Amino acid sequence: MRGWRFASQPGLGALSGKEMGGFAASVLIVDCEARVLHTIATMLRVNGHAVDCAASPQEALRAVLGGLRPVLMIAELVLPEMDGVTLAEQIRRSLPKLAVIIATTGAADLPDRMAQRGFSVLAKPFRREALNAAVEAALAGSVPIPACTI
Repeated sequence: MRGWRFASQPGLGALSGKEMGGFAASVLIVDCEARVLHTIATMLRVNGHAVDCAASPQEALRAVLGGLRPVLMIAELVLPEMDGVTLAEQIRRSLPKLAVIIATTGAADLPDRMAQRGFSVLAKPFRREALNAAVEAALAGSVPIPACTI
């Protein structure tokens, strides 16, 4: 699909501004469900973001070690091999300014725990408006607690 790719595909890295017709940010999405990756990537692409997708934490780590430099990562909390929080902490060793959104259907106290780490939380399922608000806030450096889910 034009406008997003899996991090393991040839041509690793975010699409250029020329390919995207200009973009707001380079985003890495990490989720083990292809349908979720596709849906989030499409929502972000509509807003002009360059998107790379990883189907596992290891794929995301390999992409970053291989030179991928996203400014934002959206990761599912529950992933195989390691959780999204551990993944984000590991990637921040290489990219300390990386903005992070953890997407989850999880615990009510999660936003407070994630805010302490400088991560945003996006409650699943979510609408495009909630994703857009979370992305804008994360890129602006604030840590939102979305009021709107569904």
